[in-house]
Amino acid sequence: MYKALLVDDEPRILQGLLELIPWENFGIEIAGQAANGRVALDLLEQTKAQILITDIKMPEMDGLALIREAKSRFGFLKCVILSGFDDFALVKEAARIGIENYLLKPVEPDEMSHTLLEMTAKIDQEVHRQIQLRGDSVILRNNILNRWLTGQIGEADFRQRAELLQLAIDEKAYVVCLIHPLFAEAESPSNRNLLLYAAENLCTELLAVCCRAIVVCDSMDQIAVIVQDDLAALEPDVIHPYLQQCVDSIRQYLKSDVFVTVGSRIADCGLVSESYAQAQQLMEYRLIMPPATIVDIRDREERTDSDMGRSIPYNRLAQLIIDREKEQATAFIADTFETICRTMTVSPLQVQNIAIELLYHMLTVMSRLKLESASLFDSQDHLAVQLIRRKSVDELSRWLQILAVKTIDCIEAQESRESPLIKRVTVYIDEHYANNISLKTIAVSFNVNPAYLGQLFIKEKGDTFSNYLNAARIKRAAELLKTTEWDLSAIAEATGYVNQSYFSYLFKKTKGVYPTKFRLEHRTLN
Repeated sequence: MYKALLVDDEPRILQGLLELIPWENFGIEIAGQAANGRVALDLLEQTKAQILITDIKMPEMDGLALIREAKSRFGFLKCVILSGFDDFALVKEAARIGIENYLLKPVEPDEMSHTLLEMTAKIDQEVHRQIQLRGDSVILRNNILNRWLTGQIGEADFRQRAELLQLAIDEKAYVVCLIHPLFAEAESPSNRNLLLYAAENLCTELLAVCCRAIVVCDSMDQIAVIVQDDLAALEPDVIHPYLQQCVDSIRQYLKSDVFVTVGSRIADCGLVSESYAQAQQLMEYRLIMPPATIVDIRDREERTDSDMGRSIPYNRLAQLIIDREKEQATAFIADTFETICRTMTVSPLQVQNIAIELLYHMLTVMSRLKLESASLFDSQDHLAVQLIRRKSVDELSRWLQILAVKTIDCIEAQESRESPLIKRVTVYIDEHYANNISLKTIAVSFNVNPAYLGQLFIKEKGDTFSNYLNAARIKRAAELLKTTEWDLSAIAEATGYVNQSYFSYLFKKTKGVYPTKFRLEHRTLN
């Protein structure tokens, strides 16, 4: 219902208006009455009434002065004058300052009723227009913020649009936090949307009082929180309590669990997408760690803080899985835990952290290849529960080895479902990696559009053509380093690299060590 304020210095007029009109039938509630303009202004401030019905001649502040002041403060206000003076000058002035009608006393019920109908219709239209404008503004705001988070807009363009949207982007550092609602499987899409909207509003209200944060729902149905401040104010011990408030409130009021990740601290507005990408990647931990956990990129860096933990080349396991090397992947896990057993200074918690990191890298591979990770696990229990149930290092090692094999099986099963074109292209790459080949030359050979082939390759393989080609070349280079005495320039040329320095750079990026060290380590193992 809309609220109306009645103003007249004669009590009998006020009482007559209350009895004359069935206000509720027009969707109007009388929010207050006043005997002069001064009191009426205070009541308008308190009640936020949308309709003002006032006399002209009153003590202290007359009706015209009241309307002028009220209009300057409350632009949305609709005003009607009731007057005993049929004075053209008064009518003209009233029309100039903006009123809906000028009614003479005694008021005719039909005339008042018609005026009220017209006013409420105008208010309805204005409300709908404001809702539409707010909706359009929210859509525009969310679109711009999501483009910022994903690096799809330049810094200069973003700052220009941020100024238009009245977003303050002027701090020295930023960090992106993601709050991922853990919906029940049976939850309907409409309920999920409502819960997400409620959670977003809850986080906005909570964070507004403790830090400078921009809150937006991203394209993955997660709540993205961009906190802005000095670097010192973005440390985990400062922002984690804020995020914990959001977690606790969502659990209390919405009865829903969430998982929270925090990316790196960025000192450049144009690099916020890096923090977002890291927070997004950390979401893989939600399959390993319990609900209501906050995983910070700093935690991940410090998770394996022992000397042995830092020395484990976790990316090596991921590459072995991508290369579908079952024996080497299981041997890597077995060797890792054998080393743990020989290290008396490693605590049980550190052992669990190392296991979590190994599992995380398996899940990251699954995610990159767009494979369903649920297919790995026979039990319905959360992975954190399954991990904790392992009673010994040997049992934990065997469990992870089984998961590594299952991961490779999933990759091979996906390959068996690949399109015939991609199968032929991958066979061609495996046979001609040493030649000067590219996406364009292969597209010509197979008589397809290069852009289409590139998109199909990403869809089927979960990676770009160039990355796949480099992986094939580096895999062959590793074999040559193990089995021949060729120098690095010869191996680089044999695997399709004209520049030896570039070959060494890519080898280090993929394998974690330079070719010379890789050869020495392999000889030592042999």
